[in-house]
Amino acid sequence: MGFVELTIFPTVANLNRIKLNSKQCRIYRVRINDLEAAFIYNDPTLEVCHNESKQRNLNYFSNAYAAAVSAVDPDAGNGELCIKVPSELWKHVDELKVLKIHINFSLDQPKGGLHFVVPSVEGSMAERGAHVFSCGYQNSTRFWFPCVDSYSELCTWKLEFTVDAAMVAVSNGDLVETVYTHDMRKKTFHYMLTIPTAASNISLAIGPFEILVDPYMHEVTHFCLPQLLPLLKHTTSYLHEVFEFYEEILTCRYPYSCFKTVFIDEAYVEVAAYASMSIFSTNLLHSAMIIDETPLTRRCLAQSLAQQFFGCFISRMSWSDEWVLKGISGYIYGLWMKKTFGVNEYHHWIKEELDKIVAYELKTGGVLLHPIFGGGKEKDKDQSGVVKFYGSFAFNRKRNVLELEIKQDYTSPGTQKYVGPLKVTVQELDGSFNHTLQIEENSLKHDIPCHSKSRRNKKKKIPLMNGEEVDMDLSAMDADSPLLWIRIDPDMSVLRKVEFEQADFMWQYQLRYERDVVAQQESILALEKFPTPASRLALTDILEQEQCFYRVRMSACFCLAKTMPVAMALLRDVHNLCPKEVLTFILDLIKYNDNRKNKFSDNYYRAEMIDALANSVTPAVSVNNEVRTLDNLNPDVRLILEEITRFLNMEKLLPSYRHTITVSCLRAIRVLQKNGHVPSDPALFKSYAEYGHFVDIRIAALEAVVDYTKVDRSYEELQWLLNMIQNDPVPYVRHKILNMLTKNPPFTKNMESPLCNEALVDQLWKLMNSGTSHDWRLRCGAVDLYFTLFGLSRPSCLPLPELGLVLNLKEKKAVLNPTIIPEAVAGNQEAASNPSSHAQLVGFQNPFSNSQDEEEIDMDTVHDSQAFISHHLNMLERPSTPGLSKYRPASSRSALMPQHSSGCDSTAATKPQWSMELTRKGAGKEQSPLEMSMHPVATAPLSVFTKESTSSKHSDHHHHEHKKKKKKHKHKHKHKHKHDSKEKDKDPFTYSSPASGRSARSPLFQTEKGTKSPFPLCPEECI
Repeated sequence: MGFVELTIFPTVANLNRIKLNSKQCRIYRVRINDLEAAFIYNDPTLEVCHNESKQRNLNYFSNAYAAAVSAVDPDAGNGELCIKVPSELWKHVDELKVLKIHINFSLDQPKGGLHFVVPSVEGSMAERGAHVFSCGYQNSTRFWFPCVDSYSELCTWKLEFTVDAAMVAVSNGDLVETVYTHDMRKKTFHYMLTIPTAASNISLAIGPFEILVDPYMHEVTHFCLPQLLPLLKHTTSYLHEVFEFYEEILTCRYPYSCFKTVFIDEAYVEVAAYASMSIFSTNLLHSAMIIDETPLTRRCLAQSLAQQFFGCFISRMSWSDEWVLKGISGYIYGLWMKKTFGVNEYHHWIKEELDKIVAYELKTGGVLLHPIFGGGKEKDKDQSGVVKFYGSFAFNRKRNVLELEIKQDYTSPGTQKYVGPLKVTVQELDGSFNHTLQIEENSLKHDIPCHSKSRRNKKKKIPLMNGEEVDMDLSAMDADSPLLWIRIDPDMSVLRKVEFEQADFMWQYQLRYERDVVAQQESILALEKFPTPASRLALTDILEQEQCFYRVRMSACFCLAKTMPVAMALLRDVHNLCPKEVLTFILDLIKYNDNRKNKFSDNYYRAEMIDALANSVTPAVSVNNEVRTLDNLNPDVRLILEEITRFLNMEKLLPSYRHTITVSCLRAIRVLQKNGHVPSDPALFKSYAEYGHFVDIRIAALEAVVDYTKVDRSYEELQWLLNMIQNDPVPYVRHKILNMLTKNPPFTKNMESPLCNEALVDQLWKLMNSGTSHDWRLRCGAVDLYFTLFGLSRPSCLPLPELGLVLNLKEKKAVLNPTIIPEAVAGNQEAASNPSSHAQLVGFQNPFSNSQDEEEIDMDTVHDSQAFISHHLNMLERPSTPGLSKYRPASSRSALMPQHSSGCDSTAATKPQWSMELTRKGAGKEQSPLEMSMHPVATAPLSVFTKESTSSKHSDHHHHEHKKKKKKHKHKHKHKHKHDSKEKDKDPFTYSSPASGRSARSPLFQTEKGTKSPFPLCPEECI
C-alpha cells in the first residue's frame, strides 16, 4: 500500500482536470483538499494496437504507438490518471489557490519499475539477501507511484518508507530520522530532498545492506549486500579523488548535501544515476587481487558522479535538450579520464566513440523529417550523418608542391556533405606543418607548398610535431620527395571517416615516429594491406618497444598474428590449418603456468589461453559422413577438449572472478561444435543459461543457443529463447536475448526460412504490442527484432486479410488494395530516402504510381475478372474468407508447428482456404493488375498461373483485351484523370495504405526536431 500527496499551484483559472502519470498502480481513492474526487484511469500503451489482426507492419505500429505515447505525455499535459476537480473547488481554483491531492494506491506484483531479488535459499529474507530496487529506462518512476513523470517538472520531496526491522531503505536526500513501531518489528525511514528534483530522478533501494561511511568524505555513504563489505571498501576507496577533480574543474561544490552508492544484484544497467544517489551492479565490486576490473569500475563511478552535476541537479527542459546534458557530463568525465589514465587513453577513447558513431550512421542512415522532399527543400538539412573523405596526393617536384585531392561521398546512406575548414598535417624533412583547407565542393585539388627540399638537403635530425627530434633511416622513401607522411583531420574535430592513400613506407614512418596513438593505430590498419617484410619489421619494432602505448602494441600484435598466444592461434599454414607448433606452445603455457607466488589473480590470463585454444580450431574434414565421437577425434582436438573439460571442472571447485574461465570454456565448446569436431547440441548451453547461474555465464550460454538457432534453424530453440524473453526474472537477460537475436537473427526479411511462419509473427507481435508495456527498453528491443526478421511491411508468410480489389460503386471503378503489397510501399520510401537505389526499383511496376493504366480499373474489367475467377476456381460458391480468425481461434495459431511452404510457413485449417498475392514475372515486362497466383493455406502451394500454363495465357489475353477497351473509352474519363493527376502531383509518395509510414530505412521513430533517437519506439518517453 502507498500514499501520495501532491501540492499543486494552479496557473490557469479554468483548471477542472488534473492529469498524472501512473502505471501498474491500483488507485483506491483520490481526494483534493479533503474532498472526494472522481478519476479515470486509461493507459493506451498497455496494448498499442487494439484487437488488430490484419495489420502486422511496423509503420502501422509506429503510428499507433506514437499516438499512445503522446496521449500520456506529461510535457503535453497528459497522463494515464485523469482526476476531475470537484465543483466545490472551482472558485478556489479561479483564485489560483493551492490544491492538495491525496492518492491511495497499491502495487500488486509489479512487472516493471521495481525489481525484486529473492534468492531461493533457506533463512529469513534478510539472511537470504532479498532486496528490491527501482529500475527502468529514463522516466520510469510512474511504474511505482503516481506522479508527474517529466524531467521539466521539479519539486521538493519528502519520502517515507516502512520496511522490516532487518532491512535498510535508501532513497534520495537526507535521512531525517528512523522511527520504529511499538513492537520493534518494522521501522520507517524519513528522507527529505530540499533541492527541486524531477520525479524521474527519484529512486529507492531496500535490502539488508551493509553500510560503509567513506573515510575521506563523511557525507558519502556506501551500501552493499551482506558479506561484500571488504570488496566495497577497496572498490570505493578512490571515489573521493573523483569528487575533488570535478569540484576543481567546475569551481563549485557538489550540489547535494550527501551522496549514496548502492550495489545491488540483477541490476537493470551497470550504472543508474539519480538525485544524490546512484545504483550500481554488484558485479563491479572487486578485491585488490583483480587488477583488470579496477579501471572499468573507476570509470563507472566517475561517470555516475558526473551525471549528478549534469542530469540530476541540472535537468532538461525538453527531450531535445537531452544531448546537452549527456554531452557535458561526458565531457567532464573525459577530462577526468585524461587526468587519471593519461592523454593516450583519452585519445583512444575519443577514437573509439567516433568509430561507433560512424558505424551506426553508415548502417542506419539519416533520420528524415518527412518521407518526401519538397521542390525547394534541401535534402542535406533533413538528415543527420557523417562525412566520408577519400584522399590521395601527388608531389610536384618542379614546383615543390603537394597536390592533395580530397573527395567526398555524400550519396551513401548515413552520409552528408561537409562544407567548412579541414585541417591537414604534413610531416616533412624539416618538421611538421599544419594546413587548413576550405572544403566547398565534392572533389577539390589543393596545392600545398612544401617547406623542405629533397632528402639531399635534409638535416641530420628530423623534428616532430611534439618538438622532439629523431634520427630516421630515410633509405626507403622517395629520393625526390621531402614528404614523410600526411594526416587528414588529426584532431578528430569532424564526425568523419577518412580513407587516405599513401605509400607503404609512409605508413611505416608514421607508425614508428608519430607520437599520436590514433595515428599509430591508423597506420597499423593501413599496413594490413601491405604484407611486406618492411611492414613486418615496423610492426615488430613497435611490439618490442616498451615505451609505446600498450593498446598500440596489442594492435600491432594482432596485425602480425605473432608473439601473443591469442593472436598466434590465428596463424594458418598453406592448408588453412593451425601449425602444430602453435598448439604445442599454447598448451605448454597452460601447463607450466604457476601463479602461486603472484599476489594478483591470473583468471583473465587463463581465460585468454582458452580463447587461444579456440582460435586454433579449424573445420573438421568428414570422411564418408562419419559421426564424430570421442574415439575418432583428431589428436589435437582431443587435447583441446581435455583442457577445456579440466578448466570447467576446476571452476566448479575454485570459481574464478566473475567466472571468466567458464565463459571462455562455453565459447570454446561452441567453436568445436561449429567446426564439426563434436556433435552440435544446445543442451549444455541451455543448462548453463538457466536462472541461478552468474549473469556472465548465462549471457555466454545464450549466445551459443542463439548461434545454434541460426545455424541449425531450430524452431524448438527459437521458441525456448522467446519463452525466456517473456518469463525470465532478470530484465537485463531478457533485453540481452533480444539484442543477440537482432544482431545474429535466425533469418532476415530477404531470406527463405522454415522458421518464418504465422505463429512466430503473432508471438512477436503480441510481445511488442502488449507483452512489454512495463519496460520501454524491452519493447524497443522487440520492435528491433521484428524489423530484422520481417522488415517494415507486413510479413509475407501471413495470409492475405482481404481481397486485392477495393470497389468504389459511386465512381464505378476499382483500385488495388495497398495492404496486400506493402513491399512496394517500403520500396518507394527507400527510393525517396536513397536516390542511388532508385534504379533498382525502376523495373518494378508499382501499383501506387501515377500511371492511370495501373491505378484505375473500370467496372467492365471487374466483372470480367470475377467471371474469370469463378470459372477457374469457383470461388463465388465458396464462403468468404477475409481472415483466418473465422475458422480458427487466435490462441490455436501460436501453438501450431511450422510447415515449409514457398519460403514461409503456413498452418493447417479446418476448411480449405485460399490466399491471393500479386505476382510479377519480370521487371521489364508489363504485368496485369489482375494477374494473380492462388494457393491454399492448408496444403502445399498450388500454382494456378505460370508462364507455361494455359491459365496464364488466358490472363495475358484477357489483359490485352482490357487495354483495348480502355483506350476506346479513355475520352469518357478525361476530366477525372486530369483531376487525379493533379492530386498525385501534389504528394507523389503519400499513400492511402495503412502500411505507409514515416521512416525510410529503419523502424526508428523521428522526433519533431528531426533528431535521431537511440531508442526507436520512444520519441518522448525513452530517448
